[in-house]
Amino acid sequence: MPGINRAVYENRHLGKANQPCIFLSHISVDKTAAIAVGDYITQQGDIDIYLDVNDSDLQNAVRRSDPSGITQFIERGIANSTHIMCLVSADTADSW
Repeated sequence: MPGINRAVYENRHLGKANQPCIFLSHISVDKTAAIAVGDYITQQGDIDIYLDVNDSDLQNAVRRSDPSGITQFIERGIANSTHIMCLVSADTADSW
């Protein structure tokens, strides 16, 4: 059974009780790469991901320029994950 992106399901765990979930950390310019990595991971089997671009609450906070809300929803994504994968590119070095 393929994994899911928990951000799509508002971080509710819909799989097995002990199913791992990887929080994919990336900078905005690497969004396309993060999506590709997330797709690859979920297609491999019983591993879920959390990818921020699919978290509607987080994206609404971004549109509102609400730093408190952004932090809250990122923390929620991390709390609902078992692992973190940081995508590091050449652009990451120039990012704060």
